[in-house]
Amino acid sequence: MTAQRTGTHAQRPPNDSITYNWTLDSRQQFRAFTKFSDDHIAHQRPPATTQRQASDQTTTSTFCDVLTDLLVIPYLSFLLWAVVVWYIPVNLIPWPFIWLYDKVLWVTGPLLLLAEVVLALNFVMHCSQRMVDSIHDEESQGMKILMICLTSGCYALSTSFMYQIITEGTKTHYLLLFLVFILCVAIHNMMWLSQDGILLDAAFTSLCSIAVLYAMKEETTLINSPLKTPATWFQYDPGHSMLMLGVYIFNSTVDNATLALAFLMKFLRPFFLVTLGVRLYSILYILEKVTKNFWPEDMSEEFTEYDDRITPWKSPLTIKLAVIFMFTQMTCSLFYESQGVTILNVFPLNLLKSIYPRHIVFGRILQIVCVNCFYIWRLYCAEDWAWNDWFSS
Repeated sequence: MTAQRTGTHAQRPPNDSITYNWTLDSRQQFRAFTKFSDDHIAHQRPPATTQRQASDQTTTSTFCDVLTDLLVIPYLSFLLWAVVVWYIPVNLIPWPFIWLYDKVLWVTGPLLLLAEVVLALNFVMHCSQRMVDSIHDEESQGMKILMICLTSGCYALSTSFMYQIITEGTKTHYLLLFLVFILCVAIHNMMWLSQDGILLDAAFTSLCSIAVLYAMKEETTLINSPLKTPATWFQYDPGHSMLMLGVYIFNSTVDNATLALAFLMKFLRPFFLVTLGVRLYSILYILEKVTKNFWPEDMSEEFTEYDDRITPWKSPLTIKLAVIFMFTQMTCSLFYESQGVTILNVFPLNLLKSIYPRHIVFGRILQIVCVNCFYIWRLYCAEDWAWNDWFSS
């Protein structure tokens, strides 16, 4: 494996030959790539920039030498990670930013609750319309079977949620389920009366309404029967490093670990995972529409193509930030519900806490009303509104 090399690096110990050969190959590849990039840029530069080109090449080569020398240091990244874990405190963000971020989570929570059901229904209506067009144009039997299966699946899931509400809910949930069932029947009647009505859309609207009611039943059950929080959970010091927190968690009692596991299992429920996916889709969809409508309409075609390449769906940074925001929001919401804390604990809404029904979440009621109103709007009035660009068929 050892090779004859000339220069200052010719003599190396035999047991280090493999690592050294790999290092030299990596340096050669990196410098070859840099030289190719410089040559490619040089052909596109005007002759007047010859001196600047030479200076840039010198700077680039020096930077490449330093970078390649740093990369060959064994376990450099591991050492940096160890320093961060051992010395850097967990919370380096100033308190005002944390306070502001907390308020952003509280404000955007109800808005995203309404947006996620609307955008989920809008997505399904897009897909169902494409299926219908494919059936009419190509007479595809596969699309017919797919639509029948999806419609049947919506009704099956709706029946399952209704059974869970009937067996585990309260009298308030029974009354709300009866009202939602009447609303679903009315939605189906309006679908049959419309020329553009599709059974899959009505079935999915009914599924959304009943699923939201099921989510409200789960939330009120958790709020009215909160998890008992161990006193050690409140001994968190933001000045501790990640290593100290790991030691603290490792030394926790079995009761604390059992409670933490019970809290973690709330995240692993299939229904909760589906809501996470819908919330992430809603955030990315809103970001895409906002950024696309931000640019003027008279922009050049090249800029439009560039804007299509930097869409949030193709931006790793945007997706990572959206995932962090989504998990932070959903985790905080679930933690507050586990402690019995709701928006009714905030002034002045706490004045209504004594008379407000314990088994009703107002945001979920708004979700049910919003998804049914949106379906009716899309069915009859979508073509006459300016927001048709966001919710067009």
